[in-house]
Order: sequence, then structure tokens, then C-alpha cells
Amino acid sequence: MSQSLLFVAFLALGYGCLGPVDKLAYQLLRIPPGQFAIWSSHAGDMLAYLTALATVLYLRRQPKRLMGFLLLLAGQHVLTHGSKWFFQTSRPPQIGRVEGYAYPSGHTMTAACIYGYLAYRTRGPARTILLALPLLVAWSRVALGHHWLSDVIGSLLLARLWLSLCPRLMRASQVARAAKPRAKAKSPSPYAPVGAEEHDSASTRADVHRAESAHPDSTRHPARPSATPGRRDS
Repeated sequence: MSQSLLFVAFLALGYGCLGPVDKLAYQLLRIPPGQFAIWSSHAGDMLAYLTALATVLYLRRQPKRLMGFLLLLAGQHVLTHGSKWFFQTSRPPQIGRVEGYAYPSGHTMTAACIYGYLAYRTRGPARTILLALPLLVAWSRVALGHHWLSDVIGSLLLARLWLSLCPRLMRASQVARAAKPRAKAKSPSPYAPVGAEEHDSASTRADVHRAESAHPDSTRHPARPSATPGRRDS
């Protein structure tokens, strides 16, 4: 799915296009709080934070990749809370009240960004597990009654969009930093081009050398002014 379609779908869910489906899913997926659902939900907060910390420590000797991962973390935090403030969607009715707006799900967004980042760089069964974790978190948030179905779907869409934008932002930043020294080296000073003084000095030396070659005697032995002896009166 293209980035434009992801963004349009995210907005549509935020404006409640799945209202009837949300209520039906809430009735079908809602379960009494159990240990499996609770620990599945923790995969979107405690476990995700520990995974992010371990990833930062692993990438500390790779500055470019570390900056990309930190950009991913900071961006997902801003996007989640900014979207919550923008849509201001109320949460489902709950026995134990959870504060804050519903759309999008912060747990699901965090899990999708962190585990999705690692899944992109992993192969085999580990990748399957990493891709399944955000889905498990999304299910747990609906099953525990903390979110509507559209909240977790919107989070998955927003995370996919942000994961695709981060590499482009990093490449654009690197190209801009690489172009800045070249532009500075080629930019003229307010009065003369860079190296103009050296060029003028070299031209002067070349002119002197040509003059010496053309008139070797006059250059090496300059003529002295002749003095006319004065006449004595007898």
C-alpha cells in the first residue's frame, strides 16, 4: 500500500468510518482480564521499552543506524500523542478506567515500530515472531477493553507509514550534510573568489620570469646612471 493510501486510511479510521464494526468487535473480542492478555499487552510497553534499550546499546558503535532508530522512536511518540490530541476519540466503557484518548493505540504503535524495525533486519523464525508481536498487542488492547478495533488498526497503518518514511528522511539528511561542505568550498567570498590571492601572486611571478627571460642583461646588471665629471676652472 502506498504512503498516500496509508495516510488516507488512517484519517478515515480516525474520523470513525468503522463505528458499527467497532461496537461489534468490542462485543466479540472482549474477554475477562487474564494473564495471557495482560502480558500480551505488556509487549507494547515494558517489553518494547527493554527491546528498544537493548537495540540502542547494540547500535551505539553504528552512529548512522543509531540515529535512524532514535528518529523512529521519537517520531512514533510525537505521532501517537499528536494524533490522540487531534482526534480526541473516547475509549470504550471500562470497569477499570484508563486515562487518555483512544485513537490511535500507543501500545500497538510502539510495538509495531520497534518490532517492525527489527523484523526488517531479521530472517527466519525470529522475523515471524517479531511481526506477530504487534498483532498480539493489538488483540490484547481490544480484548482488555482499552481500545476500539479501529484504534489498533489505525496504529498499525500509522506505524507502517512511519517505518517507510524514516529511511527517506535519514537519506535526505545525509545528502544535505554531504552537499554542505561542497557548497561552502565553491561559494565565492564577498570580494573575490576563493584562491584569488594565490592566483594573482602566481601571475605576478610568471610576469617577472618572462621579463627576466626577455632582458637578461638589464635584469641581472641594471644600468647605473653615468656621472659627468665637473670642469675645473684653471
